[in-house]
Amino acid sequence: MRKIVERLFQNPAVEAIIHNQTGVGSLGLQEEALILSAAFLRSKHSMFVVKNNLYEAQNLYQRLVTLCEDDVYLYCVEESLQVEAIASSPELYAQKIETLTKLLESDKPVICVTHIAAVLRYLPTVERFKESILNLSLGYRISMDSLKTLLVQAGYKHVARVDQPLCFSFRGGVVDIFSVQNEHPVRIEFFDDEIDSIRMFDVASQRTIATMKSIEIVPATDFIYTDDEFAYMQEKILAKLAKDMKKADNALELEERIQLDLEYLQMHVQERYLYRYMNFLPQTNCLLDYMPNAQIILSNVEEIKAHVQFVMDETISYIQQLYQEHRQIVQITDSKLISFQKQPIQR
Repeated sequence: MRKIVERLFQNPAVEAIIHNQTGVGSLGLQEEALILSAAFLRSKHSMFVVKNNLYEAQNLYQRLVTLCEDDVYLYCVEESLQVEAIASSPELYAQKIETLTKLLESDKPVICVTHIAAVLRYLPTVERFKESILNLSLGYRISMDSLKTLLVQAGYKHVARVDQPLCFSFRGGVVDIFSVQNEHPVRIEFFDDEIDSIRMFDVASQRTIATMKSIEIVPATDFIYTDDEFAYMQEKILAKLAKDMKKADNALELEERIQLDLEYLQMHVQERYLYRYMNFLPQTNCLLDYMPNAQIILSNVEEIKAHVQFVMDETISYIQQLYQEHRQIVQITDSKLISFQKQPIQR
């Protein structure tokens, strides 16, 4: 297959992509994958490939993997904020976090396949996401209380017993953590404030699978904020709430709902619908910031322009519904739920 791709190195479509002259256009999926693979392998430059929707991104990714193998990542979100708020796929969510981590840690050119709804979403700043990646090793000193705080801020759920990803448990001098990038959880044993052992274990039998000298724990969420950033959000949210209560038909219901959301935010409860409060953070990034020097390739410019408008209209309609039901304080004119820090359709 590699030889077939190499024969396309001088293809005019490959030349055009390498020199940023055009997108992929209306090629079939397999042809598109071949052209993109040839351009990538020849240019040796990282790429964002932006598809129209989630389905198209997943299909293109499957074809590119057969051509470029480990050099291809997928970053997808639910097409609708409403769907994500009530029925988000855990697998899709875990894949998002894993891809963000890989984009930041990769030391080689890669292709990241995504779609317009994913590009338009808010993300934590690159600096904040990096700070939330924990690197623990034998002999490393950290208090268990500090580790618990870091895990909660990184989106991990505190449970009695670890039996699924994105959670952790404490008992005595032992911490169990099930990170998204590992097939099995890890058990970290402390001697006072020093890490004494790290081992991967089987959930069912609790038996050790492997001992380790170090472990990387990536965040369990893409809504990450410090206590200071929560205080900033809280101030802005309460100020907006005070204004909205003056004109709300049922001010008490609105206040109760927002106060409950603030409690969840303060405790770092991972409810997907809380994403809409990301617009109150002092600073955010978007997906394109996680690989800032990558080439941005649009599969079909006109279709993507149309879909940008569709996503905007659907989001505004959803927010308007929440606002009318006294479940949301962000008005349409204030809405920043979609990030426009980058304008890929202009590329």
